[in-house]
Parts: sequence; C-alpha cells; structure tokens
Amino acid sequence: MATYEADKAKSGVQPREIETGANVVRASYISEVTHAAADIIQCVKVPSGAIIDSVVYAPPISGSAGAFQGQIGDGDDPNRFGSATLSAGAFFGDLALGYQYSLSDAADPFYDTIDVTIDAGTLTVSQGFVLIVTYHCDD
Repeated sequence: MATYEADKAKSGVQPREIETGANVVRASYISEVTHAAADIIQCVKVPSGAIIDSVVYAPPISGSAGAFQGQIGDGDDPNRFGSATLSAGAFFGDLALGYQYSLSDAADPFYDTIDVTIDAGTLTVSQGFVLIVTYHCDD
C-alpha cells in the first residue's frame, strides 16, 4: 500500500475556506506509476468544519481513465462517500452528503483529505480521474 497525491492535496496547497457560500475544488490525477489494490490517492484537502455538499468522480479531462474497483472516502472511513467500479464512463457521487469534518476526524487538526482508494484492478501510467468536491463552511 502506498499513498499518492492529486494536484489539490500536494504539500503547500491550502484547503479553500470561504466562510460563506460554496467552495468547489476540482482535483485532477494522472498516474505516473501503476497503482494496485490498497493504494490511496489523496485528492482534496477540506478544512475542519467543512460540510460536504457533493463528491463527484469523473473521467480525466486529458489522458484515459482506468477501470478499477475503488472507494471514495477519507482516512477515518475509506468508503464514506461510497464504493463502485470506477471506469472511463463512470460518473459517481453524491453520497454521505451533509457530513461535517471536525478536528477529531483529521490527523492534521486543520484539514483532512478526501481520497480514492483502489480495492481491485489497476490504474496504470497515464490513466487518471477527476474528483470534484463541493462543500461549505457556514451553517
């Protein structure tokens, strides 16, 4: 098992935290290695207090999509937002809506990441996906 990062989860990227209204973050991941079962791809940093409105998995803008059985979740619950066969034509999302992240959920007290975990199958070099997360920080 290894952990990798999409563009919106890399070191130095701060979670978006507009205090009123929606935050929409689109993470793009194109693999530079071949991923197998148990690999985790951290995609979007969400701040403590964020309330999830939508999580959508989609094929990549450029490159090709892999076909694998995967989960979308976080470090505490790898399938918080569900699991499915994620493939070239898959659009997946809108599960566990309304979940609110709190300080106790995160290894870092300021944010957690929404991740894609590969359960079966592979994601090979040049294959990837897009994960779009919408959340708000106000009640």
